[in-house]
Amino acid sequence: MDHRSDAHINFLTGKTVVIVATKRLGRTKGGAKVVMKHKWFSGFDWVALLGKKMKEVPILPKISNDEDSSNFDSHLENEEEEELNQKNFVNWTPVL
Repeated sequence: MDHRSDAHINFLTGKTVVIVATKRLGRTKGGAKVVMKHKWFSGFDWVALLGKKMKEVPILPKISNDEDSSNFDSHLENEEEEELNQKNFVNWTPVL
């Protein structure tokens, strides 16, 4: 099986979105090392990442200043839509 297979990514994402924080991947016995040693990350240079010395990055976005958000999709068309979205969640209660 390819170490970048759907099965591996499904495992990683499935184990990180668990509702109970103490049962999430990275929060259980072994901590972050369990994530770092997963096959999907084989060959990844964690030392370079932690030392901020990555030589290659998969995507280098172009930005014009520190507040440039042009690389992100705009999800709200206008202020009225934002207001409507906020009103829809006024009495919302999550089901846990």
